[in-house]
Amino acid sequence: MKTQQILLMNTLCTNFLILVSALLLTGCNDGIFVSDVPSPSESQLDITDGGEAMFTFPTKYLDHISVMLPETGRADAFTPDWMWDELDEPYPIYTVDDHNFTGEWFDDAGAVDSENWSDGYYASFYDVRGGTPENVRRMTLKNALTEFELAWVGPGQIAVKAIKNLTGHTIEGSISLGYSFKSESVGFRLAPSLKADDRYEVTGIRYDEDEKIRSLYVKDSISVDFDNQRADTVVYRFPIADFCRVYVDYSINPDLKMRFDDTAGFPDVEIPTFRYHPEGGWIRGQLWGEKVPFSFGEQVSVPAFDSALWYEGTFDRAYVITLPPHTCFRGVFIVERLDIATIANLRIRNRADGREMEIPVKVRVNQPHDFRMEYDKFSLDEKI
Repeated sequence: MKTQQILLMNTLCTNFLILVSALLLTGCNDGIFVSDVPSPSESQLDITDGGEAMFTFPTKYLDHISVMLPETGRADAFTPDWMWDELDEPYPIYTVDDHNFTGEWFDDAGAVDSENWSDGYYASFYDVRGGTPENVRRMTLKNALTEFELAWVGPGQIAVKAIKNLTGHTIEGSISLGYSFKSESVGFRLAPSLKADDRYEVTGIRYDEDEKIRSLYVKDSISVDFDNQRADTVVYRFPIADFCRVYVDYSINPDLKMRFDDTAGFPDVEIPTFRYHPEGGWIRGQLWGEKVPFSFGEQVSVPAFDSALWYEGTFDRAYVITLPPHTCFRGVFIVERLDIATIANLRIRNRADGREMEIPVKVRVNQPHDFRMEYDKFSLDEKI
């Protein structure tokens, strides 16, 4: 009798397991059939530069929405050591950290939160369990090379907008829709922003408030020799301004394959400079509003700024050398300079479609801030 009871229990358990397995195989879970919840309207979004694409999806039983961040070249990016300084490089380069994504969530009133992610991870856009801020309407994801945006445009409707892609090639990511009983995925491709066949014009430069401006002391030494072999006194005028000019170089990463159109010329742009304060003290390198022409490939040379000199002096004058008869002058004209460097944002416009964007540019300024003449005078007879 006991054996029969055990066999009956085993039969009941087996039948129950068969029933549960059948329900699972047919897609039934707590009264929900997988086939009752349709897939998203799109499986792949191809988004043009500056464009956007939309897809629809069911929101019933939706648990979360995540974004798989696109690979923008982190695996091949430069990894600096602790002594590395970007301002020592000849142009802006992209490091591993530049490929980390920053995400910002926005509600109807503005930004509500932000977070940083390493390349290759998921960023959360929506989480029914409260993993993201409430009332989020859109999210912007960006790193040094890429920027795109997700936004609710209606119930069960999300638009993906491409803002920039400076990698030079199409990049791919995906959006994961997690339900309580299944998951779906919508892939997206972001077209490159810079086009090899288009021409770009420079519209200006923008500096970030927290960007480092480095200043190093350097100097020029110019030999100055005069001989007065005449029987009367001679006055020589050494042109200070000719040897005290400001030199400015602008450079971008050569990996950005692009052509610039300078038919309309380049604009004047602000540069960081040294300034002396007569009230006391001075600042080595800051933005004081000094503007010079922009140029690619050629060093910009402009007259020195008198604001760098003490006590309202000027570079626009001559150093007067008076030589008696049969006298020679042997001197060294010393120009004290600052080598100022920083990374800024170069504003450019595509002449084909009018689209505007920013790319990193290194601005390097070599500026004089003081000068002096060290010399000796002696008889030509003594020289012989």
